[in-house]
Amino acid sequence: MKKIKFITYYSDFNNPINRTNTAPATEVSKFIVELLNECGYGVDIIAPNIIKERDNSKLYKTQKYNLDENNTIIYPWGFGLKKKLGKINAIISMIWLFFYVLFRVKNNELCFVYHSYLIIPVIKALVKIKKIKLFMWVGELYTNYNKYNNKKFTLEYEKQYLSKVDSFIFSSYAIEKVVNVNKAPYLVFPGTLHYEEFEPSNFGDGKIHIVYAGNLNKNKGAWETVDCAEFLDENYHIHILGHDSKAVVDPLKKYIEEVNKKSKASVTYDGFKSGEEFYSFLQKCQVGSAFQNQSKEYNYASFPSKVQLYMGNGLRVISPRIKVIEDSDYGKYIYFTDTQSPEEFANIIKNMDWDDGYNGVEIIKQFHERAKNELYSVLKDCFKL
Repeated sequence: MKKIKFITYYSDFNNPINRTNTAPATEVSKFIVELLNECGYGVDIIAPNIIKERDNSKLYKTQKYNLDENNTIIYPWGFGLKKKLGKINAIISMIWLFFYVLFRVKNNELCFVYHSYLIIPVIKALVKIKKIKLFMWVGELYTNYNKYNNKKFTLEYEKQYLSKVDSFIFSSYAIEKVVNVNKAPYLVFPGTLHYEEFEPSNFGDGKIHIVYAGNLNKNKGAWETVDCAEFLDENYHIHILGHDSKAVVDPLKKYIEEVNKKSKASVTYDGFKSGEEFYSFLQKCQVGSAFQNQSKEYNYASFPSKVQLYMGNGLRVISPRIKVIEDSDYGKYIYFTDTQSPEEFANIIKNMDWDDGYNGVEIIKQFHERAKNELYSVLKDCFKL
């Protein structure tokens, strides 16, 4: 089996060494690896995840091991350091990435790259001194985030960097229109198109179960989903899934307690779940909440990955009317609200047609197959693999 290298942040939760948790990048990367495997290629993942161990300057060597029979992963070395010295490991990981690619990637070799703000300087430096064919996943533009957009890091800077890429996978057509100035070959799919074949199951209480899985900070969707409980009756149960610091989770749990005191519907925070446990939980629910802030500028191009995650586990999806979702191939399958009102969300959920023949798993399966075929064509036609 031919091998393709893939530079990306990738969290292996079976790894005994504590490294930066990069769950969103990992989910997308797993799917790209899955597609490459289906196209007949193994993958060597080059993951610059930073060591987060705190044990007094202990040296941790480079890790390289098999994820499965087709794919390997390699992580950088580093030290166990106190939090205030953690930047040392961040610098080490970037230096390690630069030299690893410089000496281990051949001239004109194809290399997949996950577009990340942190590794832009490394990739920019490498393409100046080495001929590398770049196939890049671009899920979002970092200049749409205030914390990244500044005088040094502008949209023009980001576009100039991406102009060196040979081929793309975009999460939306909107991003392609902005950055694909050289009309490079590209695919469009919004992150993970993973689906689960499963036997129908439920919680056994006869209720409609609504789930929000994702960011737990205020104004990101979790709190707003909780607010829907006020407008639902005892036949509904809202679940919140996600992982964050105690400072974020505790206020949310307290708020859920307050909402439960005044609402007929039930709300629970069900913690963080991953892998089969996560999928099994989703499959017992009926509705997935993609509640997020319509006014955020990045929503014009950044496609929320939870949409296809919900669909691939059989859930109906409800979302504010965000252009990037509405204009996507998935838009016709989504229940949209025109405002961010929890009451409107609740009313749409109460009026869902449960006998309309909707099959989210089958829809995602079709998009999965299309993505595989398009990727295979680009690899064969453009890169002669």
